[in-house]
Amino acid sequence: MRAWKSFRVGNRQWIGGARGSSDVVELLGYIGPEQLRAGCAASRSRWLQSLCSIKFHLAVMPGKKKTVNMVPVVTDGRLERTQRTRKALIDAYIEIARETKRIPTTLEVAKRARCSLRTVFERFGSLGGLGLAVFDSILGGYTLVPPGDEVRADRQTRIRFQANLRARTCETWLPIWRIVMRNEGSSKALEDRIEKVRALMRARIELMYKPEIGTLSAASRKSLLIGLEALTDFPTWGRMRDHHGLSIEQAVSVWVENIDRLLPPTPSS
Repeated sequence: MRAWKSFRVGNRQWIGGARGSSDVVELLGYIGPEQLRAGCAASRSRWLQSLCSIKFHLAVMPGKKKTVNMVPVVTDGRLERTQRTRKALIDAYIEIARETKRIPTTLEVAKRARCSLRTVFERFGSLGGLGLAVFDSILGGYTLVPPGDEVRADRQTRIRFQANLRARTCETWLPIWRIVMRNEGSSKALEDRIEKVRALMRARIELMYKPEIGTLSAASRKSLLIGLEALTDFPTWGRMRDHHGLSIEQAVSVWVENIDRLLPPTPSS
């Protein structure tokens, strides 16, 4: 008997068979009477028609392309509830960290998320595990090519776009980043995540200023990347905002001006 497994990618759910890699996997969906009559005439029966408008899996085997296996899906909402609970705990951790500028206690997180202490440990294993999940939510917000990217625009447009993009990231995640850095070296998993954030930041800088960076030697390129990374890092944003009292717009302007100074001339097209 075939063992079916369901899994989710984004907001779509899929099913796969356990009989090797030859199976073709189709999307899970809703099929009503019209689709049933049009696509599954050979399999029509009272039992099958009773599944109209009920969620079920479609799996087509290459060796039997005219055969459609329909496997009803029983959904009790447990997965959705688990995901909602995880999100509530992560959001609670972030809110408390921003308010108190320290690592929240397990009790504080549970109380804010309106769940039990046991739930925190069931979902994440420990407060440290929850902290790593919070850090993963930071990583989830990073993308090498964000919406509306201006990577092919002129020099000033690219500089200002990247400065604003970086400002939004720093303004959102600076409190969490400060907590993370106070615990740097406490675990290999945390170290890996910190390095991943820095690697993504360097890759983004290289992509955004590729025309200018491409004119430099390897040694000069490395020096420039180090300088740009330090200039637009979380601590620099924090000093401009907290110590110097700059507004977001003023701090962005400081970045734009100094990035422009650091970059070599843009080669003529």
